[in-house]
Amino acid sequence: MHRGFKTKLMMIMGFFSIVLTLSVSLVNQHRWKDNLITSYMREVSLVEDIIVNAVSDADKAFQMLDSDIEKKMSDYSDRLLNKYRENPNVESWDYQALKNELDGMDIYIIDDTQTILYSSFTKDIGLNFREKDGTLGPFAQLLRERLKGNQFVADGLDQETNTGKLKNTATFPRMTINI
Repeated sequence: MHRGFKTKLMMIMGFFSIVLTLSVSLVNQHRWKDNLITSYMREVSLVEDIIVNAVSDADKAFQMLDSDIEKKMSDYSDRLLNKYRENPNVESWDYQALKNELDGMDIYIIDDTQTILYSSFTKDIGLNFREKDGTLGPFAQLLRERLKGNQFVADGLDQETNTGKLKNTATFPRMTINI
């Protein structure tokens, strides 16, 4: 009987040791899981903050760059107006030389049908801004209104149609060219 009591006592102690070990392990696992989730959420928040700051800083840089580019574009448009007054035959202009004079900015001559007739960016020559059925889409309507206006309008950075590169665009409709 004495031996049976020791065996029962050892079994009970073993059982409680196992239960205690499992309980401590489960509590530690739960704490570890909570710590991992908290740490992950903190890192996600930090990454989000870094991304928001980077985008904000890039936006500020683009705005500063945009205002400088817009000023240059307006000045260059005035130079092109003077060139047009001196030589209204835009067909004879050397667009590549003009592009070089204007710090690499491309020049586009657009007619009433909103087709690019002449450009320093030859891939865009013939590009028409109307819809395939000839109607005016939203951009073509905006372009038509701007071309009828008499003030410089800058659109900011945009993607170029044929290359996908970022490009700053503006409309300067101060002159009417009859071609």
